[in-house]
Amino acid sequence: MIQHKTNPSLIYIGNTDDIDKKICKHRSECYNENHKPYDYKINKIIRENGGWDAFKVQIIDAVITEERIPLLEFTQYYMDKFQSVKSMNTYNAIISKQEYKKEYHAQYNSQYYKENAEKLKANQVEYRKENAEHIKQVKAEYNRTHKEELLIYQKKRRSYQKAVKELLAIDV
Repeated sequence: MIQHKTNPSLIYIGNTDDIDKKICKHRSECYNENHKPYDYKINKIIRENGGWDAFKVQIIDAVITEERIPLLEFTQYYMDKFQSVKSMNTYNAIISKQEYKKEYHAQYNSQYYKENAEKLKANQVEYRKENAEHIKQVKAEYNRTHKEELLIYQKKRRSYQKAVKELLAIDV
């Protein structure tokens, strides 16, 4: 466990079979700007909160196993116990393949959108121009099949808008 000396809510839970090597790796990743992990959450938090001198490394338990899954389950137990996922840990120790794929795709899509935002917006504009009639038909069909729900939504929205105007004392 890596924990801030004066702010105990800053906790990182990890596992290793060589604590000295792991600490050396963490320190190197924290300060080496040319290293990809330099921008990882744990390293940013450490740098923003006094550097490695402001943190202590503590072994909270030991387990002997050759298998990865029991080790990760053990790590996850302590992450849950210390609620460190909300602090310095970025991911759970154990996640399903489905959760991993969802997280990976979310990160990839976010990065892709940032890098290609203008191109994607231009493609949307072009699509809307080329498919205006189809879009109009789809919207009409949706409105026809969801008429009741749309009426309820519109009533709620008007009621909300009226309440806000009354609250702010704005003339209609």
